[in-house]
Amino acid sequence: MRSYLLFLCIALSAFSFSGCDKTDDNCDCVNLPDSPTKWKITSRTGGVSGTSVPLTTDQQNNILTLELNGKYVCTNTQTGMIVNGTFAISDFSSIYGTKQKFVFDPQLPMLDDEYYILLGNAEGKLVFGDNRADGYSTTFSIIQP
Repeated sequence: MRSYLLFLCIALSAFSFSGCDKTDDNCDCVNLPDSPTKWKITSRTGGVSGTSVPLTTDQQNNILTLELNGKYVCTNTQTGMIVNGTFAISDFSSIYGTKQKFVFDPQLPMLDDEYYILLGNAEGKLVFGDNRADGYSTTFSIIQP
């Protein structure tokens, strides 16, 4: 039953992606590539000052692979630790308005939140926020094969 619900969520999400134009920098939805993609954290900003936050060694060494079937693999290139899980995408009423919410199960080892709000999706970058007024945003950049 759980796998059926996951498949249904992915199918519904796929339909919501089709309304986006990849040339629109203000697109509030995800256009994931047609094959598994690897992402790496490239910046983190926020807090009360809204400034850049240095990435930890753990954050710098984790590679996140998003699979087409709603699964993810997070590999730490330094320690060799591998975390396998699933992700789901849904619309969410956030402090930024209605945005897409990514939920990773289990949560990503390099970040502390249970879910992330998609704030941007352009030029091979995904920008996630943490739904707090003085929160943080994290930019993931695609790693070219």
